[in-house]
Amino acid sequence: MRVKVWSLDNDNNQIRDTTLTGHRSRINDVLALDQQHVLSASNDGSVLLWDITKSEQINKIAELENNSINSISLTDSSSSLACGCNDGSIRFYNLNNGNSKEILSEIKVNSPVSTLCYLSELNQLVYGTEQSTIGIYDIRQLNNQHIHAWKEQRGKITSIVPSRDNGGILITSTDGSCFEYNKEDLKTLTNTLQFHVSDYTGADNSVLNGKVFNNRIYSICRDGLVRVYENQE
Repeated sequence: MRVKVWSLDNDNNQIRDTTLTGHRSRINDVLALDQQHVLSASNDGSVLLWDITKSEQINKIAELENNSINSISLTDSSSSLACGCNDGSIRFYNLNNGNSKEILSEIKVNSPVSTLCYLSELNQLVYGTEQSTIGIYDIRQLNNQHIHAWKEQRGKITSIVPSRDNGGILITSTDGSCFEYNKEDLKTLTNTLQFHVSDYTGADNSVLNGKVFNNRIYSICRDGLVRVYENQE
């Protein structure tokens, strides 16, 4: 139920190691807005906004009853926040709307949403579910109509992040998968059987998260290992 922040820059006194407490249940996602502000989403149904320089909560963006917020993502602007919820919905909030906690819009996925990813170049929101479904919405037309939606023959989707071409996606799941769809496939194809998928193997346990840094792929696995993959041509 704690958010821990570590400084990686010893020369910058504005960033300090700190622990933030205030949630009443497990924290599922953390999102840094800038060097001063961090958002956290929890099983308690809330999204809290923190000032890490003061180690204090400054706002409650969302507050849901009998629901869990599993993932959060900024969308088309820094003021719009998407929340993937355990009841199978994605709810959108305005970060600059004071303490109203008003829901701007909502779309139904009908399966617990485990992760969200915003592709800024395409203006699309990608979600993954506990039932191994992946879907893509046009953020300009928020309704229940997908651009694409398909079911992977894998485990629960644990994370989706932008891939190295900035328009594709890197995905991890509980069956040990770490795989990547490229930008051109997501733009043009509707038949997912024709998608070109790059698989990054080696994990026999649940892969909790994937990251892209300096054109390399990092997969974080429940077996305690971080695997690093070089660029594949």
